[in-house]
Amino acid sequence: MCGIAGILNRKKGNVSKDLLESMAITLSHRGPDGEKFMILNSQNKKWSLLSRNEPHDTKGDIGFAHRRLSIIDLSELASQPMSDEENNIWIVHNGEIFNYLEIKEDLIKLGHRFRTQSDTEVIIEAYKEYGKDCLGKLNGMWAFVLYDLKRNTIFGARDRFGIKPFYYHSSDEYFAFSSEIKALLRLPWVSREPFLPVIKDYLYYSRVNTSKFTFFKGIYELEAGHLFEIDLNAGFHLKISKWWDLRENLSPLPENKMDKFEKFRELLLSSIKLRLRSDVPVGTCLSGGLDSSAIVSLANPFLDEGNQKTFSAVHPGYKLDESTYVDEIAKNYNVIPYKLSFNGKNLLNDLEDLLNAHDEPFTSTSIYAQWKVFQFAKQNGVTVTLDGQGADELLAGYPYFKIAYWSELIQKLDIARLFGELSSESISIPQSILSFFMSFSGFLPHRRMIALAELKDPQYRTNWINKYYFKKTPLPPSPIKRTFISRLNQRLYEIFTCDGLPGLIRYADRNSMAHSLESRMPFLDYRLVSYVFSLSSDSKINNGLSKYILRKALMKDIPAKISERRDKIGFETPEAEWFRDELRSFMADIVHSKSLKNRNYYDVNNLKRLLEKHSKGTINASRPLWRAINLELWHRKYID
Repeated sequence: MCGIAGILNRKKGNVSKDLLESMAITLSHRGPDGEKFMILNSQNKKWSLLSRNEPHDTKGDIGFAHRRLSIIDLSELASQPMSDEENNIWIVHNGEIFNYLEIKEDLIKLGHRFRTQSDTEVIIEAYKEYGKDCLGKLNGMWAFVLYDLKRNTIFGARDRFGIKPFYYHSSDEYFAFSSEIKALLRLPWVSREPFLPVIKDYLYYSRVNTSKFTFFKGIYELEAGHLFEIDLNAGFHLKISKWWDLRENLSPLPENKMDKFEKFRELLLSSIKLRLRSDVPVGTCLSGGLDSSAIVSLANPFLDEGNQKTFSAVHPGYKLDESTYVDEIAKNYNVIPYKLSFNGKNLLNDLEDLLNAHDEPFTSTSIYAQWKVFQFAKQNGVTVTLDGQGADELLAGYPYFKIAYWSELIQKLDIARLFGELSSESISIPQSILSFFMSFSGFLPHRRMIALAELKDPQYRTNWINKYYFKKTPLPPSPIKRTFISRLNQRLYEIFTCDGLPGLIRYADRNSMAHSLESRMPFLDYRLVSYVFSLSSDSKINNGLSKYILRKALMKDIPAKISERRDKIGFETPEAEWFRDELRSFMADIVHSKSLKNRNYYDVNNLKRLLEKHSKGTINASRPLWRAINLELWHRKYID
């Protein structure tokens, strides 16, 4: 896990090492264990591998920078930028290839030689053997860029689900890339201009990271499962293409119904075992929910008995508190539980650092819980954690997925099963009738579902936004088209690839790397994802239970108190209460500020009324209030 950056001068002028150093210093949290730079001339093929402040006389049009967080092979041999033995391939890589040992074994049989024990060298040799098809061999999370001297080409790629970040800016003169936006902002030719379509989507629909566009005009994100190529022999043209598509990689299913549960457990267990590979200490994040409990239970036999460290955020006295479930897991698996509590004052103290870590606005303060848990883990000697991220989006863990399932049953005219599902919700007959009609909203696109929710929930109302200001601003294009016959699988696909998971992945990366910690996500092993998307809807929701296959497959592994839970919390914060208490004056100062008013984004009077009603406890409007507050803070920090 690392931070990477680089510059290509398309006019064949010199790349400034000072600029590379400036970019790298912004990524120091991602790699406190080492730093190196490479400058190369694509014309005469001369190169220099350099340390900070080291003088050099190489004039080159390609420059790479790398900050290292040592996880696998802690020796200096594994430092980057790295080359092959002949110095023909140079690479900077951020992430981990979890199946690197298996790939390495295959490559050795094909005659390849290795000098290190690192996974980065495996990427180099796999590229030499398979070309860009090497990507299909990799199981992991990564963003890398390599330069091929013989072909005079630059090749880069991002993992299937975009777990590791990659941002770029492309102009007539330069192509520059980095692991975080803040590094690109160090370049004098990159402007700090807000991109209004993304801001509109964020304010109206609470959407982030839904496409290649960012909050900064001219700064883009290489999307998940995409690669890019630049042929330096043919005009330096940037060519981007999709190398992996979930829809084209579904898995064959077992013939026996019970085998599908065993297959699921087998795949999840394999994923966890791969993600335990590390030369530094590994711990687990434990919320007390089903997903994190599953990881703790399956990982426990492969860690030293009684030495698994778990890290949890708890909120004694609040309805969000999951202490009893955390304690249940700790008792059953003899782990070492670390529990952390914090409040709104802590958030205020950490807010500047939190904003600096993310570079772009985030939709609620819930990410602060994750931030604190990762910080807590690092403080207690852990450098790698296993995290349950992705399970809700994969296994229909959120309540709104049930609406999609009900609409699917309507589509199939399976009314008997529909009313069976509704009756299992333990709600009254009037509520069942209402739920029946709500199920028709499952046919609507995401943005229209939000508009429908606005009718009854203040969290979704948008009368505080200046509609006239945004009237002519288009929304970012949605890349999602109807793909799956199953309405539930379609909605899962939308959330998984566009409307939910990409933003959560961004939060997890910034929150962990802010503390020089690597977060690994076993539920996002591509083999498991492909398998689950091949299953029928009743494998995910059944008799009112979400994540049905996970509950059944791990029935013997997880205590009933956990596996039979129907509520959904996760790493949350009591932000509604905080906004009425410790953060009340802070919120009011921003909402009543002149700078917020002058943005013209808001109907300020309605926004003030929204804050007043929330402060009095009349309504819960914490999410829209935070979006406005966070966007204002972002403007002040990055744009003004």
